[in-house]
Amino acid sequence: MRPRDTYEREIPPEKQRQYLFANALYVNALYFRRIDALNLVELHGHLRVICRNRIFRVY
Repeated sequence: MRPRDTYEREIPPEKQRQYLFANALYVNALYFRRIDALNLVELHGHLRVICRNRIFRVY
């Protein structure tokens, strides 16, 4: 039995890796904020930069 995909449609493995990387960038930024390694202004700046990436926006 094949495991269920998280996505509603079939996603190629390369695109899944890109989405996992986008998720890692996002979670990393949130963790850095949580441990006070980034203040809110720095977090917003970091998110502004990574949100410029087309793949991240699709994710």
